[in-house]
Amino acid sequence: MIPNLFKWFIESMKAIYNSRILPEEEIDLHIRNRAFCYGDGLFETIVTGPDRINLLALHIARLSKACAVLNLVIPFNQQELEEQIDQLKTANELTGQLRILIQVWREEGGLYQPSENQSAYLITIAKSNSPFYSGIERLSVSAQAKLNWHALSFAKTMSALPYVLAGVERGQRSSDDLIICDGQGNIAECVASNIFWVKDKEVYTPDLNSGCVNGTMRQHLISQLKVADLQVHEVMQSPEQLHAADHVFLSNTSGIQWVQQFEDKTLYSDPKDLLALAAILPPQL
Repeated sequence: MIPNLFKWFIESMKAIYNSRILPEEEIDLHIRNRAFCYGDGLFETIVTGPDRINLLALHIARLSKACAVLNLVIPFNQQELEEQIDQLKTANELTGQLRILIQVWREEGGLYQPSENQSAYLITIAKSNSPFYSGIERLSVSAQAKLNWHALSFAKTMSALPYVLAGVERGQRSSDDLIICDGQGNIAECVASNIFWVKDKEVYTPDLNSGCVNGTMRQHLISQLKVADLQVHEVMQSPEQLHAADHVFLSNTSGIQWVQQFEDKTLYSDPKDLLALAAILPPQL
């Protein structure tokens, strides 16, 4: 019989740190790490699997654009990233639906003005049980968190306090998710999702000028809806517009969630048929 300590060591997950596959507990991050000290870094979350849409090209494009804004050298190209993800799957003996987190940050040096543009990175992997398509019961508006456009608001950065603030608030309320507005009161996004609403078969989503992340699933949805000849409008509108909507749904790398109710006033129907028309949902749905 294997002692518990040794069993834990054998079963520990492996990660890729600067191209090396290591047990997660052996990865040593320095206290002057700029991601820790300044939030000087970026991340991408990718969900892959047999019933998932491959959005890796969109992830690497967003990460590359954000690195360019930060004057940060991206440490891999798409092919190299794909190869390393495959290596990590093999090293951990994982198959099926997986959640992959890619974190890239600037090497040490400098204060607010960095002295380096070279990057370090970490790739971790885990099983994921999130369904691609599901529903949530109640959506409300955050009273505390706000977003505003800036040169990196399209990307996922390690400075994520507005989303943490909204996440804390969500945990204290009876809502399943919260809308975060911009400084002028326009809808931006939700705690970890982009938002869409439908009225008379025309689709609306916040403009990037609201400060929302340009989600990879958001990009895919917009392109697929347009291919299906559905009108898509990127708008600056207040949450009051949602009371007139026929459907509301949220999107992120894990998939799509349709909203059943906004606050205590408005009920929505399932947008499955509209999304199926745009060939967005996997065939088995």
